[in-house]
Amino acid sequence: MYSDEQIIKCHGQESLEHLNHKNIGGRNSSRGNRYEDKFALRELAAAAVRYYQNGEVRKLFTQVRTYVDDLIVTEENFWIHYQIKDVIKLAWGKEKKSLKDNFQKQVEINKFINNAAITQTNIVVSSKSLHKSLKCNIPPSLKRNSDVIWFPNLNVEHYSDFPSIKIGLDVLSSTKKPMPADRIHLLMYVFGCWCNCKSDEGISIIEFINILSQHKNCYVRLAPYVVDDELKNALVSIPGFNFNTERGYFNWSFSVTDEGHLQYPCESQKFVEFRERVMNANPKDFDSLEVFLL
Repeated sequence: MYSDEQIIKCHGQESLEHLNHKNIGGRNSSRGNRYEDKFALRELAAAAVRYYQNGEVRKLFTQVRTYVDDLIVTEENFWIHYQIKDVIKLAWGKEKKSLKDNFQKQVEINKFINNAAITQTNIVVSSKSLHKSLKCNIPPSLKRNSDVIWFPNLNVEHYSDFPSIKIGLDVLSSTKKPMPADRIHLLMYVFGCWCNCKSDEGISIIEFINILSQHKNCYVRLAPYVVDDELKNALVSIPGFNFNTERGYFNWSFSVTDEGHLQYPCESQKFVEFRERVMNANPKDFDSLEVFLL
């Protein structure tokens, strides 16, 4: 993402040596750094929401050889850099290689590489008191491009109700209103996939969603499915019954009291068998259909 030549032309040989050393240390520490991976859930969730709602495609990179390197999120000319620290003490500093210096140089090198680049640099911390301290003392030269973010260090399953992550999970889910237990299962699956596929070469949200869907996990949204007219007509004729397959699964509701979804994808043999059973039975009311939905 950043070549030797670009780094040297922008900031000199000393900066290249600093970044090489920083990158080696970052890679070694990141192997067991679950806090960085936990925060990535927040950005994966945001990327999923933007993709499904607006068609925007973000790409996520980890441990890139650059100044603010723990996580980078890009979308065309918009580059967001995160330094992620699960510590209780940290200061901006003024000297070379300080947090302030790294943040300033990140903006400079991005501009050097792409004059149209808009860069946002962020420090993420788990300590509320440290968050307050860093926020109150952002150097004037950084205020335009930088921010301080508080993100708690929790057990992974507890993020399922974290607002900024929950909204992304609901977008990725095979159902519009997943049960709490299903949301936790999805969260753990997303977390595991991220830990296995993250890299400094980056992965787009489309690529990540494709990886999620390869395993046909019953909690993960798939591509929309179009029900054939014969089955559709048979189902819509049942009073009070509604269904949709926009997430690749058969989600249904009856009146205002009952709802559910089949545990297998519409593109599966099980769904073919479900269709055959329904068409053979030719149900005329929900009570006759319900046995096939269990």
